[in-house]
Amino acid sequence: MPQEGKGTDSYDFDLKGSFGKFRPTPHAFAFISLFFILILIYSNSFHGVFVFDDMNRIVKNEYIRMERLDFESLTNPFRDEKTGEFRLWRPLAFFTFALNYYTGGLEPAGFHAFNLGVHFLAACFLFLFIRAMLNLPMLREKYGALSYPLALLTSVFWAVHPIQVTSVTYVVQRMASMAGLFYIAALYFYVKGRFADGKTKWGWFAAAGISGLCAVASKENAVLLAPALALLELILIHGASPKNIAKFAKWTFLICAAGALAAFLLTNPFNALSYYSVRPFSMWERLATQPRVMMLYLGLLFFPAPGRMTFLYDVPFSSSLLDPISGLFSFLFLLAALGTGLGLMKKAPMVSFCILFFFLNHTVESTFLPLEMVYEHRNYIPSMLLFLPVFLLTFKLIARISHEKSVKFLGVCMVGVVIIVHGNTTFHRNGLFTSKEAFWSDNVYKALHRGAPYISLGSAYYQLGRLNLAEACFQKALQLNRFQNAGSVETCLFNLGMIKLYLHNQPKAALAFFQSAKIHAPGKVENDRQMAHCWMLLGRYELAMDRIDKSLNRFPGDPKLLHLKGVALFKLGKYEESAKEAGRALNIAPSFIEPILTLAAIEQKKGRFDSAVRLYKAFALRSPNRLDSILALMELGVLTKDENLTNAKVRLLHKLKGEASFKEIFSEFAKDQAVRAYEPDFGVLAPSLKKIKPPL
Repeated sequence: MPQEGKGTDSYDFDLKGSFGKFRPTPHAFAFISLFFILILIYSNSFHGVFVFDDMNRIVKNEYIRMERLDFESLTNPFRDEKTGEFRLWRPLAFFTFALNYYTGGLEPAGFHAFNLGVHFLAACFLFLFIRAMLNLPMLREKYGALSYPLALLTSVFWAVHPIQVTSVTYVVQRMASMAGLFYIAALYFYVKGRFADGKTKWGWFAAAGISGLCAVASKENAVLLAPALALLELILIHGASPKNIAKFAKWTFLICAAGALAAFLLTNPFNALSYYSVRPFSMWERLATQPRVMMLYLGLLFFPAPGRMTFLYDVPFSSSLLDPISGLFSFLFLLAALGTGLGLMKKAPMVSFCILFFFLNHTVESTFLPLEMVYEHRNYIPSMLLFLPVFLLTFKLIARISHEKSVKFLGVCMVGVVIIVHGNTTFHRNGLFTSKEAFWSDNVYKALHRGAPYISLGSAYYQLGRLNLAEACFQKALQLNRFQNAGSVETCLFNLGMIKLYLHNQPKAALAFFQSAKIHAPGKVENDRQMAHCWMLLGRYELAMDRIDKSLNRFPGDPKLLHLKGVALFKLGKYEESAKEAGRALNIAPSFIEPILTLAAIEQKKGRFDSAVRLYKAFALRSPNRLDSILALMELGVLTKDENLTNAKVRLLHKLKGEASFKEIFSEFAKDQAVRAYEPDFGVLAPSLKKIKPPL
């Protein structure tokens, strides 16, 4: 290793000998250490479930379900999960989701293993980059002797930090970790190429270019790689002289102008600002709040107390820097920190670069774009170099306090303890991902005044069938009235409507919730279906038809709407029109078999019993335990004097319902009678039902 020159600070910890035996493969110890440390603290992440955006981006996304390696399957991941339209939005990340599905389906363990692999490689490249950076000509004399331990400590500390959990264990945010991996790899390749000779130079530069493209293809904020490279050239290679700063400013302006022009040619970037229409804050409120958010990030990075860390943070929006006053103090602190970074460009270039690197890589997600206000994973790239000056300062302080090896050893042990504590916090944060209930319960506890965690916890309870708890969560979210966006409000209102309808059997109350939900999400067809369902349960078939027809103007091929229309027409006695709509629904979606029941009921109504029996039997082959088809075939067995058919369905009903009385069976069926075409004749059925159990 290069030795420190005269006149430099002496803070040699005699650590070189500890690493000497690894000199034939100088990076082996670092890579092996990182591997086993990360396996240890992320071992419980493999049991994590899909949460939040994982559901729409992965679980419900049919386009990442790659089952073959043909052209269509390989290009499907580049389609919008909602519309199916081709797009190049974070294509590399979505392609890896498809590869995960191809190798292991929707088993979460495979997704988590891939994420951890990405994080491990990112930490390895961070180590390589820091070591290469500290051995640049401008820095080698001062820092080269300590480049190995500084790079190792910084990369280990960054990799085990609890703030990285939402970039690693939260599956969908491999977008952030993949962008980070390729970003730091590109920086390393660039530094290697910058001082290589001949063809090797262009090989390194090609690797840097490919890595940069992969970073942007994983997440858009990686476009900041270009100004980061320019900053590297200015501060750490050429030096921040007035002449170089002027040249840097000139080239930065030209690059930004070219980028803006390309953005306008490819798409209108101002379209992005339209998303403020679905946010609960304005652009100014976002800008005024971000200084406090940045201070939150710094607090979590330097003091990641478990009680402070969660997924969705409760940060009230600021209407100005004075509301609250902490906004102004935060702004002034950040301004001072940025000024310090700029002021140290010549005197302490490495420290300056690390500070400016943090601020630069927050300029996309922490400024004016209409993104959610706070997310931990936005610190994945910015935090990569933040701890390097801290460890450097720690080494210098210990060296200056004492020359005793025991004191130096104690200092190293203290750093080790901090790393162990952070690793333990990371391990326990990973444990929250083992169930949605645990994950969102923790978030509700730490963000009591924010609605979104209550909605997500309510949804978790809803899926578990704990509807009373789900209802309490949704009601609490409405009471707080602090939502992330219009979609969150719609989810809350829609789920309350479903609970009112199916738990409390209150279609009128449910209808009010569905109508409110539609205001917040007019393009969601499920609201229209449930509204029509409620009108039918209330016996208002004309109003149900009106709702269905309006929705069909927007969703003409929706089979469930067509089915509901067929049932409504049947109830209105318009059998021919009912059969037409049921037939359309079956033609559009043959796997959706509900319309068969409507067609069978029409045949039965018209006295064509043999045809009705065939249709009910066709339905029963695919759904044998449905009460309406069982009762209908039992009734038709009586009408056609087919005792075998009647007795077979009586035995099946007895098997399914056990000792239930007619009253219980009829009550169960009557709940949804208004949305079923088949209307049982209890007078015909009663003698057969007596074979099960006499009526109460």
